[in-house]
Amino acid sequence: MNFIHSYGYKPAPNFKRCTCEDAKRIRYYGVELEIDDGGYSDDNAEDILYEANGKSDDEELLYIKTDGSLKEGMELVSHPCSILYHRTIFSWERIAQRARSLGYSSHNAGTCGLHFHISRDKLGETIEAQEETIGRLMYGISPDELELLYELGYVDMDIEIMCYDPEYLQACLEEAKEFFEYCESLQCTG
Repeated sequence: MNFIHSYGYKPAPNFKRCTCEDAKRIRYYGVELEIDDGGYSDDNAEDILYEANGKSDDEELLYIKTDGSLKEGMELVSHPCSILYHRTIFSWERIAQRARSLGYSSHNAGTCGLHFHISRDKLGETIEAQEETIGRLMYGISPDELELLYELGYVDMDIEIMCYDPEYLQACLEEAKEFFEYCESLQCTG
């Protein structure tokens, strides 16, 4: 059995949340953690997957892919989970510990990155609102600053400034920052 999938592999998402969470209000996060210097090894991948998924293929939380930017490593990819699920049920500490024990490192390897994805549907009611929120999350631009950039000609496309709830956007930003810091704390330092 191959435990390391090709870079283009993308299974159907397996959304996970804690039973105490309201499914209608949850933002789901997926994590991509690159690890390197421990070898491109199906045996190592199997060991890491066992830490994440146990013996059950039905409850897959993590899968592993190749990544051309790595020398001797792989990319660990989680299915989308709530922050509470990532922090309390998902076995990130055991996964990182197992990867380190196999000789992998991450942020100090010089070749690795950490990426996380946020569910779009909780970033706005329309595609346009979602795109605007994503842009502000990525660039930290307020609607007033975006409008000014547009008026000064620095933004080429026709952008409609959407109304938004600043408290909700701030909550999104704070939750994303907290989750990013949590993910950074788990990176292998082998």
